[in-house]
Amino acid sequence: MLEGGQIVCVAQAPSQRSMRMFTEVGQRTLPYCTAVGKAIMANMPRDDVRNLLERTGMPAHTETTITTARGFVNALTGRPSMATR
Repeated sequence: MLEGGQIVCVAQAPSQRSMRMFTEVGQRTLPYCTAVGKAIMANMPRDDVRNLLERTGMPAHTETTITTARGFVNALTGRPSMATR
């Protein structure tokens, strides 16, 4: 869930498959760098997404991390953008 500008894991269901994601209940992450965060923000008004990202920041984790609110919103909407970083 989104709480205070961060994604908080509130529950976890174990998988019987060999490929699984590990996260801890209570773990907090910035929403722009998680699949859950992106799914939540895809359903938010774009102005709210921009405001959230500008408030929390978007530090790069890899060479391809989107680090601007504009680039992130463009990626969410499927619009190509040259200004993603």
